[in-house]
Amino acid sequence: MNADDFVNILDEDDNIDFENINIQTRNQVIQKNSTVEHTKEENEIIRSYASEYIDTLKQTYTAKESLFDNLEELIEESENPELLLKVLDSL
Repeated sequence: MNADDFVNILDEDDNIDFENINIQTRNQVIQKNSTVEHTKEENEIIRSYASEYIDTLKQTYTAKESLFDNLEELIEESENPELLLKVLDSL
């Protein structure tokens, strides 16, 4: 793995569309629960869980993006980026 490979991996994950994930998740929750009658309170709980799940996805993606940004900066500033990449690759 070299620095270009690492940057290419970062670029592959940049196309996550959270708005689309919101819609898909909401639709899946509605579809899974459409055959069962729920009270208004139960529907609110289901929506709340779906919303929390989406928020967790966003937080995970943001943390991953931040980690990769920091690693990329570390590689760029390193005096021996090939050695650093070997160490990172072994993790």
